[in-house]
Amino acid sequence: MGIVLSSYNSKVSIPINLFNRKNRKVNYAILELLIEAKRVTPEWRLKVENVNITRQFKPTHYLAIGDGERGLYKFVYDVTSILNASEVISKEWVNILIKYEGGDPFAVKYILLDAIYDEIDAYTNYKHSTGLLVLEPGERYHYPIEEHAAKSLNYRLVTYTPRQSEIKLYTRNSTLAIRTQQEGAEDHTLTFSENPGSLTLELNAPLRSYAVISSITAYNCSIKEPRLELCNLDYSLSGNKVLLKLRVCNKGESSPDRLVISIMSRGNVLCSIQDPEVNIPPGGEIERTIEVPKGKFNDVNIRLVWFKSTRRWLRDEVLKFH
Repeated sequence: MGIVLSSYNSKVSIPINLFNRKNRKVNYAILELLIEAKRVTPEWRLKVENVNITRQFKPTHYLAIGDGERGLYKFVYDVTSILNASEVISKEWVNILIKYEGGDPFAVKYILLDAIYDEIDAYTNYKHSTGLLVLEPGERYHYPIEEHAAKSLNYRLVTYTPRQSEIKLYTRNSTLAIRTQQEGAEDHTLTFSENPGSLTLELNAPLRSYAVISSITAYNCSIKEPRLELCNLDYSLSGNKVLLKLRVCNKGESSPDRLVISIMSRGNVLCSIQDPEVNIPPGGEIERTIEVPKGKFNDVNIRLVWFKSTRRWLRDEVLKFH
């Protein structure tokens, strides 16, 4: 990110997406900011959706870097109540406002917002560890996650490095490597089809280098999936248009939140309709009629894209005109 705030650029407003929230209550939400500044602390103001989080530059964690005159500052806030406020709960995004109000300039290196929705058809395993962990070349750090019973698991690492580096990751059955691309903060997500049991990190870099692990998140979400199919399809000609009559059936375990139906030919989208509040319970169905401009094509691709919580699925069907 690397946004520098000073008297010349005194504030920044950053929208953060809450994907497919659909008025869901949030069970838990955490906001983290990684700031780089001189050791003389600046003055600032931090707001989430116009709610003042703080006006004092008092970090949760601090780490001196470089020549010791600069530092990394880590701020951690529980913002669950803000995201559940009546004026915010219907929003698909939240706005983070950071304002410089005096002192030395500072750089916003990274912002993280995790929100776990209240969803009756889903269950989440979530373990989040935060701080400022320094790894020097050849040094190892062991991160246990044996309490996660999920068969599959996702890891997200947020790192800060002063230059391009390589971080090796050792699991029970594999060795992986993450290469940081540049100076600054980055996030890296790894997906394991089997629970790796634990994670060991090791920095592979020249002497006098280092890497900072800002946070490690291990998570897995199991969800009752909606499974949509085209159960019936009829078409007829009407002037210079083709009328498609679709019947979409749900053969899954839950109702989708949203549905998009696209009609495509040779990779081009001819038309698309959205059902932002669709309700197709398990075993249920809906009918939709779509008009497609008559063209010089022998077949079209009908694509169903549906969403449940933070998941997305798609299914393609081909209709051949005779």
